[in-house]
Amino acid sequence: MKATELSGDLLDAQLKDSISTAFLWNWLMSNESISISVADGWVTLEGELDHQYQIRTAENLVAMIPGVKGVISRLLLNPQRSGWDFGIELNQL
Repeated sequence: MKATELSGDLLDAQLKDSISTAFLWNWLMSNESISISVADGWVTLEGELDHQYQIRTAENLVAMIPGVKGVISRLLLNPQRSGWDFGIELNQL
């Protein structure tokens, strides 16, 4: 392995740690439901979230972290807890 490959892997690991920490400190995010992978500065987010604003927040939060070249979002809205269903539940209270 070349030194540049090692440093790239190290940078990717540091980016992943930074993203995990950012999610942990952001009260809008649920870190357990998002899988994070980083390759050459490109971040892939996968998982299901309960609300559309959480997906947008995750994508925007990651894009602002220094060193991130791009974000590939494979985040999905959980059909069991969509905004419509949540609204119906609130109206039934």
